[in-house]
Formats: sequence, C-alpha cells, structure tokens
Amino acid sequence: MLDDVGFAASASLEALSQRAEVSTATLSRFARSVGCRDLRDLRLQLAQASGVGSRFLDPAGLPEQSAFHRQILGDIEATLRQHLSGFNQTRFADAVSLLGKARMIHAFGMGGPSSLCSDELQVRLVRLGYPIAACHDPVMMRVTAATWARNRR
Repeated sequence: MLDDVGFAASASLEALSQRAEVSTATLSRFARSVGCRDLRDLRLQLAQASGVGSRFLDPAGLPEQSAFHRQILGDIEATLRQHLSGFNQTRFADAVSLLGKARMIHAFGMGGPSSLCSDELQVRLVRLGYPIAACHDPVMMRVTAATWARNRR
C-alpha cells in the first residue's frame, strides 16, 4: 500500500487484494489492526495522507538550498536547541491530554506572528483530527470568550 498510496486509496477492494496478493478478509483485518474502523476508513485516511503528505515525501520536489536558506535553517535549529533544555515532558503530556478532551479549541492571534501561529496551529491540529478554529478578529474573540464563559457556568 505504501509503495503506491494513490492506487491503494482509489482501487477497488478486489484490485487492492490482487495487488497485495492477499484475501479481502486479510485487508479488512489489516485495516482494523492499524486503528481504522474498516477498509473504507483506511482508504480514506490513505487518500488524505497522500494528498497532504505527498509534497513532503517527493524528493524530486525539494528546492535547492542556498546559503541564505541554510543560514535560516541553522538559526532555527540553534534556537530550538536552546529552548529544548526548558522542555518539560510531563507538562507537555498534560497539555496534549487536555487538548484531546476538548470539544473545541480556539486559537486567537492579533496580527503579526501571533496570527501566523494561530493559523499554523489550526492547520496542524485539523490534520490530526482536533476540532479547532483560528480567529484574528477582536470582536469575535470577545464573543467567543463570553459564550464560553457563560456555557461553563
């Protein structure tokens, strides 16, 4: 399946079982063993992964790196290494647990880097299946916060 994700996502059950040289029942068991409800769910997830991940997996599509880009990457790596010492695994796991239980996540950004970060968080969490909305409008932020506070009572 991973050799040709596009085929696996779009092929009929019979064609897929023939190419994999297994029975359709084996494909169904495989789908459940990797955490999918059924083969249809597996094919849907493969199609999503193919569409989203293909740009990252195709080595021919990688741009040539200039000295300027290598410098930017080096600066980012250095900054990440500096902050790694302050990373707390327990607090991170607690945050992930809270997000996993959330009915809705709201990411607010008020221009500049905070707006970019809220949009990036939305893109990443949506791809992982989390319910999230990014907002950059201050009035909508107040409405959202007021509604949330009222519903928490």
